[in-house]
Amino acid sequence: MARSSQGLRRVSPGVLQGPTQVPGVLRIGRPANDNFRPRSAALRVVLLALAAAALLIAAVNWLS
Repeated sequence: MARSSQGLRRVSPGVLQGPTQVPGVLRIGRPANDNFRPRSAALRVVLLALAAAALLIAAVNWLS
């Protein structure tokens, strides 16, 4: 391994204790949760109707 002709290089204390910047929050582009879409009212009605029909069929089968 090649050695430097300057001897040992020492890091000055100012380099180690220099001012550090705290990175801020960068908001670039789309938000991470943009794939959430609320369900439409029509879909809720259809799902509620299917659930009610399933309960009605179960109740009729249980009573007979």
